[in-house]
Amino acid sequence: MSAAGNDFIMVDNRRGVIRGGIPRLAVKLCHRQYSIGADGLILLGKSTRADFRMHYYNADGSRAAMCGNGARCIVKFASLAGAASGNAVFETDAGILKGRVFQSSVRVEMPEPSGVRLDYGIRAGGKKLRVSSVNTGVPHVVIFVPDVEKSDVNGTGRIIRCHREYAPGGTNVNFVQVQGKKRGKPGMIKVRTYERGVEAETLSCGTGSIASAVIAGLKGFAVPPVRVMTRSGIVFRIFYVLEGGNAVSGVKLEGPADVSFTGEVVI
Repeated sequence: MSAAGNDFIMVDNRRGVIRGGIPRLAVKLCHRQYSIGADGLILLGKSTRADFRMHYYNADGSRAAMCGNGARCIVKFASLAGAASGNAVFETDAGILKGRVFQSSVRVEMPEPSGVRLDYGIRAGGKKLRVSSVNTGVPHVVIFVPDVEKSDVNGTGRIIRCHREYAPGGTNVNFVQVQGKKRGKPGMIKVRTYERGVEAETLSCGTGSIASAVIAGLKGFAVPPVRVMTRSGIVFRIFYVLEGGNAVSGVKLEGPADVSFTGEVVI
């Protein structure tokens, strides 16, 4: 499945077809030259607390607590597989979430952002950068730039991803350009994301889009619902409520989630 260019291998594992060695399997299947190729592997599993459980593995085999685009894909996938209706409640490593399938999009209620830090300095690549950070299910750094097309996303992103400030787990990194001339009400923001676990820029990142939209709102650069244009050219809508201070609630991510193809693979 593909969600705004973020692609995933989806497996209905409710019967336990895959039992062990999943990190190694994720690396094998996600390899773009020698196998199916994807940004991650997602297993649809049983849950005693919800309609189903989402198990997410990055392309490098590491486990991630949350993936916004992956969450939207599994809500659609579960609906197609008969594991849930168009309104789903599902379990993730980041908690219990809700999702809804529309005719041309999927909306997911996301975990409330935490650990907000605004406008602090770090040194990367011999330069001092002013950044902000937030955890939207997984950690993200947000850097505002004049032109995202001129940003060294893979080079600078890789340095920040492994920066000692975010040790030991590292962080995802988002380069954000505010669209529009009036402070507080831009038409949208443009985002390019270096994803931890993929270890490269991806065409879109749901949790990164949320992080960018939330930080933009807290800094007065945007008003929710925020439209976020990703590298794929597809636009997300990010809903949330600013509660005062750095508190944010009611976060929802909406965008497309489509089946690219179905098939069988021998493991």
